[in-house]
Amino acid sequence: MTEWLRVFKYPSVGRVTYDRYENSCHHQIFPKLGNRKISSIKGADIKELLNECMRKGYSYSTTKKAYQLLNMFFHYLELEDMIDKNPMRNVDLTKKAIFLSSQGKEVKAKCDEITVFTPEEIEQLKAVADILGHTATEITELYYVKRDSSKLEGLTDEFNL
Repeated sequence: MTEWLRVFKYPSVGRVTYDRYENSCHHQIFPKLGNRKISSIKGADIKELLNECMRKGYSYSTTKKAYQLLNMFFHYLELEDMIDKNPMRNVDLTKKAIFLSSQGKEVKAKCDEITVFTPEEIEQLKAVADILGHTATEITELYYVKRDSSKLEGLTDEFNL
């Protein structure tokens, strides 16, 4: 993997990214898989490595970087016919909320306020969406999340948004 990093990744990524790749190899990947023959590594081994990162308290982004690096590496090996089967094919990264929850960390909401619509407001949104050719979800995001009603001016005067 070190050779692959040096030959294929070093010339194609920035210095900070390459340093992070190297760090991920040395601290997350090699301690668990470094002494193994590549052909002997199975999806369960990789999933265990990722679970271990989670148990040890590594951040989600650090664990995700190890996952991405392994995915790129095994994809390369598969394309070059160096392995028969890609062990990453059936390995999913744990969802961020589950990952953080398992570490006792709070998953923070992306916004502080939730707007609940009445059935009448929903019907008004649908009507506006039909006029503008957008979905009600797009209109809601535009008006309530981005707080930008400039594209709605004049078209929605008869609606109570």
